[in-house]
Amino acid sequence: MISKNINYVKDYCSGCGACFFECPKNAINIIKKNDGSMLYESDDNCINCGKCLNVCPMHKKRCNQEETDFFYKAITTNKKTLEKSSSGRSSL
Repeated sequence: MISKNINYVKDYCSGCGACFFECPKNAINIIKKNDGSMLYESDDNCINCGKCLNVCPMHKKRCNQEETDFFYKAITTNKKTLEKSSSGRSSL
């Protein structure tokens, strides 16, 4: 049985944050990894509604539902680059 929360995606997470904004219970936490990338995980408040997985592009890829899509992420600590970034990511 497939998990109905974002923890199923784990290391496939692209860090887009779609799940974070979709969760009706605010049960998704942002974890900053050592390399500067973000990982999203659900906590005990999760009701397993599956809304996070419905918007997750990496979940579809992991389930082989979309084999032709590619997703990329880039990480930088350069302040000038971050100031000009249009990624929509907010700093923690």
